[in-house]
Amino acid sequence: MPPPRPSPPQPPSDEGATPVSIGYIGHRLATILRSPKPLEASSLAPFMPHLSPSLLPQLISSFSHDTPASNIISFFSWCQSHLPDFCPSNPITIPPLFSLLSLLLQRPYNFSSAVSLLRRYVPHHLHPLSLIQLSPSEPLLNVAVTAYVHSRNPQLAVVVFKEMKRRRLRPKLLTCNTLINSLVRIPSSTFSLSPSSSAVTAKEILDDMIELGISPDIRTFNMIIYGYSKNYRFKEAMKVFRQMGSFGCSPDKVTYNTILDGFCKKGMLNEAKDLLCEMRDAGLEPNRKTYNIIVCGYCQLGQLKEAVKLVELMTQRDVVPDNWTYNMLISGLCNLGRIDEACKIRDELEKLELVPDVVTYNTIINGCFHWRSVQQAFEQIESMIAKGVWPNVVTYNIMVNGLCKEGKLEEARRFMGKMLEDELTPDCIAYNTMVDSYCKRGNFYESFKLMDEMVGKGLKMDTFTFNSLLQCLCKEKRVDDAYELLLNKAPNWGFLVDEVSYGTVINGYCKEENIAKATKIWDEMIRKDIIPCVSTYNSLIGGFCRLGQTEQAVAKFIEMVENGVSPDETTFNTIIYGYCKAGNLEKSFQFHNEMAGRSFKPDVYTCNILIHGLCSAGMIDKALKFFDMWTSKGKKVDSVTYNTLINGLCREEKLELALEFFIEMEEKKLGPDSYTYSALHYGLSKAGRLDEIQDLLSKMVEAGIRPRNLSDAAHEKVQSEEERKGELVTQPCENANTSDYGPDFYPLQLEGLCNDGRLEEVKLILEEMLQKGITINISTYLVLVGALIRKQNNLLQGTNALHIS
Repeated sequence: MPPPRPSPPQPPSDEGATPVSIGYIGHRLATILRSPKPLEASSLAPFMPHLSPSLLPQLISSFSHDTPASNIISFFSWCQSHLPDFCPSNPITIPPLFSLLSLLLQRPYNFSSAVSLLRRYVPHHLHPLSLIQLSPSEPLLNVAVTAYVHSRNPQLAVVVFKEMKRRRLRPKLLTCNTLINSLVRIPSSTFSLSPSSSAVTAKEILDDMIELGISPDIRTFNMIIYGYSKNYRFKEAMKVFRQMGSFGCSPDKVTYNTILDGFCKKGMLNEAKDLLCEMRDAGLEPNRKTYNIIVCGYCQLGQLKEAVKLVELMTQRDVVPDNWTYNMLISGLCNLGRIDEACKIRDELEKLELVPDVVTYNTIINGCFHWRSVQQAFEQIESMIAKGVWPNVVTYNIMVNGLCKEGKLEEARRFMGKMLEDELTPDCIAYNTMVDSYCKRGNFYESFKLMDEMVGKGLKMDTFTFNSLLQCLCKEKRVDDAYELLLNKAPNWGFLVDEVSYGTVINGYCKEENIAKATKIWDEMIRKDIIPCVSTYNSLIGGFCRLGQTEQAVAKFIEMVENGVSPDETTFNTIIYGYCKAGNLEKSFQFHNEMAGRSFKPDVYTCNILIHGLCSAGMIDKALKFFDMWTSKGKKVDSVTYNTLINGLCREEKLELALEFFIEMEEKKLGPDSYTYSALHYGLSKAGRLDEIQDLLSKMVEAGIRPRNLSDAAHEKVQSEEERKGELVTQPCENANTSDYGPDFYPLQLEGLCNDGRLEEVKLILEEMLQKGITINISTYLVLVGALIRKQNNLLQGTNALHIS
């Protein structure tokens, strides 16, 4: 008689006060989990009242080796979704997790499952050091490195790797290669290392591998070489290349192609040719990718003849060119404006049993927009559709960009609508192009409307376009709108902002001399751990200097240096300007001398600031002495230098010396310009040398230079007189500097014209003064009255003479 069958396991009852033992729960769970069938959640529900995070580690450890790993993982996932507070963000779940990982790693083929489990916890700040302290086993740390890499946190994977080295634990070769690959390939925007420093870190990992006795393979070396070549660090790349043989590895085609690609992208074609020869000498025949890399290099440099010869060489060596090869040739031709030749190659592809693809047509369409016309671009689209090649999103983006550049924004907008008709969704590129084009034309209503549309479709404006929008708003003196967009709308819309975004608005407020708002945005930027660059520091320093707050500017300069941001020439010049503007010439020269003893190299702008400061303070002799010292060292001067000195000399009534500088300026082909003539006009007027003023004005007109602070109508009158003489008059010079010639300038002009009896021009000057809100002082008023009386007397004398006759 067969023994009685055991009764099927029953889940523990909820009734009764006696607690259920962990052994009993473990036995019942193990029975359910050992089933080969997929685990059903309903079978676990009765256990819920008896499970807690503190019991799980012991329970999981009790599961036998014949329990399917998939069921154990399902049980753990069920606990996460059903037990209170048992979620990855809660530290109480870490011990059960480690128990599960330990159980999985004792069995073969569970590495990927362990990595997947650990990845769930990485976003919840599972720091490597915590993980290492809890379970510093070699298998678990291998999993941890891979999990951090897959979570795009290679910097944390490096921490685990370095700790393994410290404990003399040997990572697997696969783990090392996974880490190195992430360092050289994951975009730097996803973690804290720059592309260049990540390549260095990858090389450190290689050195640590060798120290731990782990032999690198060809893949290890190729990844290190890729990291260096991508950042154009060819010296380091070639050093690693030469070391490969020491570890029993020989460079393969991937190795050579990686370095060749870097050389060609950098335009180093001679080095690429030498490496290609070395590749052949090593017994490796270049493949299609090798040739394509070099063809691309030739095309980028515009060396189309060499590119064509290389394509012919490919054919001779039985390496068949593909669409990529010919598309590069077509791109090279289009870049040079040789559209007809590009179209000819496209048409010949069919004879070579190759079919022009959408990339081929997109390249030619883009070339038509750049070199030909919108009409020809549309003709190419019709041609591609006729050949059965349908436009893709890139095609439409090219059309939208081309139409925007032509100023046909409404047509570009309609094209975006046509994309939807063709079952294509406009992407960020199309929207960014439209937003940028509208804001550059001052149509902010349409820009914001498109931004709302982007948000509605889950698209994000790129940082470049967002910053362009901020710049346009600031340029249009709508800095408050830029401020609102930066601090309030951008976070709500999910737009990415960076240091340039903050710096743009800070600069806008500084130009408006609203230093309070500028510093408020600065503080907000610092709170968000966005590090200001030198240009943003310069904006704020300039804002303080414009308001005469030089001490605050210097404090910001000191802060800048302490934070490791290197000042540039603009920084130094701005502070020197600030001291000069505040009338503190002694400190300006003191700062100049101190900085010149360090890294600062004074330039022509420095010279002009200091000379202007001296002239403004009436120290013309010191300005001349500084000028002589500067030029004696062979340093550069420009028209601003001469204009500043001429203006200063005229103010000090040193006309003869001013005229000498005027002649010297002409001889050096540095001018003169409207600023020069206006300064001399002022000086001559003040000295009452009216005949020379007339000669000066005539000379200006001959040179086509528009006088500053002289009425447009008066200038036109002089110009028309010269035109009547048959002399050529060119367009007025637009390269005029802005400067104030003092309150006496207009009165002196008026007195000179009155004394000369040129009352028509006096009338025009008065009209200009009225428009500008410039008042007439009492002495000028008396001169005007005297001139009118003289004119009236002359008219009466003329009338009396007629009566006598």
